[in-house]
Amino acid sequence: MIDAHTHIDQYGDDLPKALAQIRKFSIRTLAVSMDIPSYRKTQQIADEEPLIITSFGIHPWKAPEYADRLDELAEPLENAKAIGEIGLCHRFVDDESQYPAQRTIFNYFLDAAERTGKLINLHTSGAEAEILDGLAGRNLSAIIIHWYSGPPKLVRDFLDLGAYFTIGVEVLQSKKIQKLAKELPTNRILTETDNPSGWHWLNGETGFPNLIEPVEKKIAEIRGVSRAVLSENICLNFNRLMQAGGLSQK
Repeated sequence: MIDAHTHIDQYGDDLPKALAQIRKFSIRTLAVSMDIPSYRKTQQIADEEPLIITSFGIHPWKAPEYADRLDELAEPLENAKAIGEIGLCHRFVDDESQYPAQRTIFNYFLDAAERTGKLINLHTSGAEAEILDGLAGRNLSAIIIHWYSGPPKLVRDFLDLGAYFTIGVEVLQSKKIQKLAKELPTNRILTETDNPSGWHWLNGETGFPNLIEPVEKKIAEIRGVSRAVLSENICLNFNRLMQAGGLSQK
């Protein structure tokens, strides 16, 4: 199975349980980071677990802390296998004074992605149109749109840029996400959990890697295919995306 967006560093005392599930179910996991300490911890965890791929990014919520410290980002960016979580957030950040810092960090990482060919994992919440403007005209090798909840009319624009979309735990509850899961092209769909906080945000419970199983089942049901067929397509998509982003397969 594939978990294309998770925060493995946030598990705390539950980390052994999470890692045990990743191993038991052979879940290839793209682990994103929020900032430099988050990346360092993620990197340490991934060093002991080959199913985990690390990515480095500054989440838009953390952007104000780093907008004047760009020189500190060069070393982890060079060593990371992928870039993320990056982007813009206007849905959960209503203080517009933070938006310039978000844009500074976002553009810094987009420039790096163009230069290195690395995959980018994007947070777009409430800023979908501006994200599109930022991506347009750039030569980006591999793009993941994480937990898309924006206007349906913009989905095609992201697809035209070559983006892949993750469908996560909200598909178990949200009609809007279910509609997206049904309508995405077969070759552009991935699965994620946004663990451990994604499930907690929805239900107040810590999310664990085995949530990928009900997510897969629900998407297969929505799309009218067997879970085996869906899982195979998602693995093919993930492999294609990893290769485009210069990542060797684990």
